[in-house]
Parts: sequence; C-alpha cells; structure tokens
Amino acid sequence: MEKIIPINDAEFSCVYQGLEHKIIVDFPEVVENSPLIIMLHGYGNSASSFRSTTGFEKAATSQGYTVAWVSGSKNPKVRTSLPEWNSGLGHNNNDDVGFLVSVVEYFQTNYNTSKEKVFVIGFSNGAFMTHRLALEASDVFAGVVSVAGKMPKYVWENKTEKCNINVFQITGQKDNVIPKNNANIIVIKLIANDVISNVTQKIFILLTILIIMMSF
Repeated sequence: MEKIIPINDAEFSCVYQGLEHKIIVDFPEVVENSPLIIMLHGYGNSASSFRSTTGFEKAATSQGYTVAWVSGSKNPKVRTSLPEWNSGLGHNNNDDVGFLVSVVEYFQTNYNTSKEKVFVIGFSNGAFMTHRLALEASDVFAGVVSVAGKMPKYVWENKTEKCNINVFQITGQKDNVIPKNNANIIVIKLIANDVISNVTQKIFILLTILIIMMSF
C-alpha cells in the first residue's frame, strides 16, 4: 500500500498495485491493541455509503473496536465497471486479498491494533470476498462475517490447504437473490439488487456485533 494521502481526520486514500482505494476509520477511546474490523461494501457501493447505511461504527467503537471501512476498486479491464471486490466471481483480476492484508498490516504498524483479533464483515459482493479471505488469509483474520454471500465455487475448488477460522453466515429466509439452498448464483441478478434494506440493516448491526463479542 502506497501513496497514502489523508483526506480528513477519519478518511484517507491509498494506492495498491496502481489502483486507488479510500478508507474511513472509526477509532475507540483506546486504540492500542484494539480489535480491528474491516468492513466490505457490496458491488457498486463505497466505504462512505456502507458506513452511512449501517451505522455499525457506533456500537462497535463503544465496545472498543477499531472499524475500517474500505472501498473496492473498478475492474481496469471493463470501462463501465463499478467499485467491487475480486471475490472469485466474474473476471476481475485485482489482488484484493493482498490489498486487504496490507490494510490490516497498516493499522497494526501505525496504530498498534491487535494482531490476533482481526475480523472482516462483508455484505453481498463484500460477503463473497469474506469467504475468499477465510480460505486465503486465515493467518491474518480470526473470523469472517458474511451477510448475503456465499463461498465462490472457483475459490473453493482452488483452495490449497486446510485452515482454522471462525465463519458466521447470515442469509435471509426469503432472500431470492442469494438463496440459502441454491449454490448457483446468477451474477447479473446479484449486481442488480446490491442494496441493503432497513430490516437487513438492523439485523446486520445486531448480529455482527453479537457474534464478534462472543468470539472472545
């Protein structure tokens, strides 16, 4: 991660392998050795929109967590693409696993956040990305929370070794975009419906806070 440029007290931009990202961070009262939560938005969204939609940081920082909202990047090979994560679906070749690991290392080096208590929470496209991180970066993340996402087939079929990591999956009973009993995800349908409803927002906040607190 390079070209780190502060935008304001809580937001900065950075470049990873030529791609620009923005990060918004919310700190607890005591930052040193605080657990770190990485938040991943859905397709076409951003760190700021995900933050304003969920309001997750209010509960998390009051419990002592540092929360980093990270923006994905566009696929440089597709002119009309929107910000996304290379979760293993589609044809995006961005090294988002390497990028997100570098984000964790940045906070550990510059803010002394915990090296053991690192979590990632994602919605939709971001949720698919959490599954990829569970398999490919289990040495960095202690647990992942996936809201309306699944393990991408490509990632599962190309796994190289066993890993030991906590995974919490949230799937709506009536979710017809990412149905719980259908592994064949229609990507176009996923992209067209990548929004968070008010109900999903409340469940997202309550359950993710609960599961992470229970991990200690």
